[in-house]
Amino acid sequence: MTPLLILALISFPIKMSSHPDPTRAALYSLTFPGLGEYYTGNSRKALVISSIAAFFLGKAGYHFYWYKYYRNQYLSTGIYTDKITYENQFRAFMSSVFWYIGVWGFSMVDSYISAHLFRFTEINANIDREFERP
Repeated sequence: MTPLLILALISFPIKMSSHPDPTRAALYSLTFPGLGEYYTGNSRKALVISSIAAFFLGKAGYHFYWYKYYRNQYLSTGIYTDKITYENQFRAFMSSVFWYIGVWGFSMVDSYISAHLFRFTEINANIDREFERP
């Protein structure tokens, strides 16, 4: 997923504005975890989040494959240990999906807040200059 993010950003660069739109940042993250962080100017955070999301998505695919394999084994042979194994694989699959959705949601919320706070340091510096004592 991270190589796809890099390829997408090279092929279709996101135009940065002076102040990113929070809704657009959240929608970018809804489309692809980490894309909203890239839009708000946090490219390192975008790579970290997309890598974590790719890890959990790959882990979910791995456990789903073995769940299906052991389930078919159990249905064809009836061996009880295959049933335990496929149930454990299904639990691991659902856990990975849960974590992927959590990273996805975190990415959306984080990019939304980052877009809101994009100019915070500039505004804070202006306020500090206004209230300086002579």
